[in-house]
Amino acid sequence: MSRSRYRGLVVLLMDVCLIFFFNFAMFFSYLTDGNIQLYNLVMHIGLLTVCVLVFQLWFKTYDTLWRYAESQEYLTLLKGMGCGFLLYSAVNIILGTSFIWISEALKGTALALINMLTIRFLYRAYRRKVANVGTGAQRYTAIIGAGSAGVALLGELNDNVYGTYKPYCLIDDSREKQRKRIHGVSVIGPIDNTVELLANTPVTDIILAINNTTTERKREILDICANTRCRVHILGDPVTQVEGDASGKKSLSSGMREVQIEDLLGREPIKLDNQRVNEFVRGKVVLVTGGGGSIGSELCRQIAAQGPKRLIILDIAENTTYELQNDIVHLYGRDFPLSVEIASVRDKARMEQIFAKYRPQLVLHAAAHKHVPLMEDCPGEAIKNNVFGTYNAACTAREFGAEKFVLISTDKAVNPTNVMGATKCLCEQVLQSLNGGETEFAAVRFGNVLGSNGSVIPLFKKQIAYGGPVTITDRRIIRYFMTIPEAAAENGVEQMIMTPHCCEADGFANFNTAELLTRFDSMRAMMKENEIPLKLYNGMEVFSTPRLGEQIDEGKLLTLAGSKYLLIEFAFGETDEFMERSLQTVFERGLIPVIAHPERYYFIQDEPAFLEHCALCGAVVQLNKGSLTGMFGRHAKKTARWCLEHGCVHIIASDAHGPYRRTTKLNDGYDVVAEYYGQDAAELLFCENPAAIINNGEVYALASEF
Repeated sequence: MSRSRYRGLVVLLMDVCLIFFFNFAMFFSYLTDGNIQLYNLVMHIGLLTVCVLVFQLWFKTYDTLWRYAESQEYLTLLKGMGCGFLLYSAVNIILGTSFIWISEALKGTALALINMLTIRFLYRAYRRKVANVGTGAQRYTAIIGAGSAGVALLGELNDNVYGTYKPYCLIDDSREKQRKRIHGVSVIGPIDNTVELLANTPVTDIILAINNTTTERKREILDICANTRCRVHILGDPVTQVEGDASGKKSLSSGMREVQIEDLLGREPIKLDNQRVNEFVRGKVVLVTGGGGSIGSELCRQIAAQGPKRLIILDIAENTTYELQNDIVHLYGRDFPLSVEIASVRDKARMEQIFAKYRPQLVLHAAAHKHVPLMEDCPGEAIKNNVFGTYNAACTAREFGAEKFVLISTDKAVNPTNVMGATKCLCEQVLQSLNGGETEFAAVRFGNVLGSNGSVIPLFKKQIAYGGPVTITDRRIIRYFMTIPEAAAENGVEQMIMTPHCCEADGFANFNTAELLTRFDSMRAMMKENEIPLKLYNGMEVFSTPRLGEQIDEGKLLTLAGSKYLLIEFAFGETDEFMERSLQTVFERGLIPVIAHPERYYFIQDEPAFLEHCALCGAVVQLNKGSLTGMFGRHAKKTARWCLEHGCVHIIASDAHGPYRRTTKLNDGYDVVAEYYGQDAAELLFCENPAAIINNGEVYALASEF
């Protein structure tokens, strides 16, 4: 007999004894008075016990591992006892026995149940106490996220007393959960204050257990955690977690992993326009050179999903090509029109043979040497493979009448500073020289593909795993990034008001100073020098304090583009009374307050109708476009949608913080408004009202009654 079955039998016998003991105790006075016979008593208790056991065995109560028991297991025990007693009562009613048997048995059964539950609770507590002895090696852990995933993980870590991680606290943005306890562990927050919250605590590890959030928000949380000097882990999606522990119980912690470079990307993966790709590929014979490489293999997988007439994978590396072949066959079956050719693009005769055999209509040329340091040492090989290989493939494609030839190039071909980049630049020039015939030649430039072969990321990861050092090309290396104005202009923005934070409460006194104005002028000079077609205006986002009126009177604050409109923001946990006083302060000085992102304030989320009052009083309501798309969480999104539905909104702004995250791109927000509320609404909120503010004109709320 297995240990688990032995324990189940012991628990069953214990329950039988409890039922016998407490029911015998209830009938003991009747037995001593001679009102009932011992034989009848034993028969009745036996009948009750059998009735209870029938249902307990039916519900599989004794298959439970009670050290892992939760409310469901205890409810099952209660259900079994209740059904068993009802069956016993029904038998007595049918037999016409005295009601005394039912009433006293009810008391005895209730006492037995209470003791069953008590013993199980005490057993679980004892297991934890004993197991905790000598487990000082556990690492104190903070769990970020007090939602379903975080709570489930917390329960598992509490049960696994021999595990590595000992929960110390939960961190969550929900005000309803903060200062509460879940499974004996305190909930604190908000997440943005994690560094301060974990200071002077024994916490050494942080587990991110939030799955219903954006990639950008996850990146922000990881950036915050990086400043704690704690080791950071990420919990996988509990829905897809199927791995179990030795008990057979599903294990969430087994899905926990270290932070990966993909988690730091800071954006959602770009989704393909499948319709356009389908039109480009479906029904055509497609040849991918270098198909076994990191980029080529992904191209092959994407093409296979679009239903080509035939997909030809060409590569000189047999191992990776074989693995790709198996993957595609596994996904699409053995009937999928797939051909694999092991060949080198350097071999012109072999290329002609392959083109003559398949007559490809579309050629994607990804074959190349791309390891920058290696090509510096072997420039001849880079030229032979990249330049002459591309020339062979392109000429052969033209010779056999291919419709399109697309070169997979690189951003390193722009003003190249290394051999690999120079060869790719030559490849592009080769294609330019061949254009003009029936075959259309084109080139696309990839940036640094995350984790691809030749990428520096896998090298860094290995160096870190080895314990360092992490090497770089040169300490003087400079990385050039896109500026906010460049990003804005690229996304079609024509005018932009710069609104740096002006916040006295946090000690950041960025007021109307000569230094601030100099920075504005420097930005304009930079844009003029780089010919960026964007008009810039001064402004600031003013954090409202009790001194707001004094700051306006002292000339410390800048309005938006020198207009009558003053952009003000509030603490997320502020009150509506303070907001109303602040708005009145601005009105009294002949200005019009523009309320920055009110949908993110807690008191507005609780009572969004207050914004209707603000709009009726003349205040301008400005929503963040990120709130419409869910960037700032579901509460902000819900409140923003409420404002749109009720018409108490005047402007939707970018609230840009950088060219890559919290960007100036407004297209996604514009599309949401246009889709759900109409093109006119989108034009009013994104174009007409912002232009009116710049021109010091009048703005109008979405609802006509305002």
